[in-house]
Amino acid sequence: MPIETLKDASQKATAGFGKSAPDPSKPEKIGSPGTIVSPLVAQSPKQRAATLKETVQKSAPSLERNRARYLLAADWVAQSQGEKALEPLRNLEKDYPVLAAHVLQKRAQAYEAAGKQPEANKTWQELVQQHSQDPASVEGLFVLGRSTSKYWDQAIAKFPSHPRSIEIARLRLKKESQSVAIVDGDRPI
Repeated sequence: MPIETLKDASQKATAGFGKSAPDPSKPEKIGSPGTIVSPLVAQSPKQRAATLKETVQKSAPSLERNRARYLLAADWVAQSQGEKALEPLRNLEKDYPVLAAHVLQKRAQAYEAAGKQPEANKTWQELVQQHSQDPASVEGLFVLGRSTSKYWDQAIAKFPSHPRSIEIARLRLKKESQSVAIVDGDRPI
């Protein structure tokens, strides 16, 4: 669907609710729905791919373009097309600082999907170091903790109710119960 069609549809949809249609010449604010990308979220990745690519390639730098870059990259990561996802993610954390932690998380996942583990590990480290207070960093702590347990300790200490921290606790309990069963001579249940 062309960008112009989406803008027209968005303006028509909001005009009937007592609000004026969004003015495409005015900059959008973070937290407000975009005129191009927001309507695409409800579509499948296949349906929205062409419009996202067009927005990324043809738009001037803007919040809407940054949203399109992130969503396009997220779709490609989900489809295990990590190499393709890396381009729209390049420097996006600087252009879209409100999602910087999530951008780094997505970039690390893209590197993993592309089979570039050293780059992925470096990006996970960057996420954990630069955004240690952001819950998105727990994913980095989880991945890095597979080889160095101190990261799992950090995840549980900083974010005890995060789903990944709970998963870490379950994994540790399972491992400990198997160790106890082996020491006692019993088989794990």
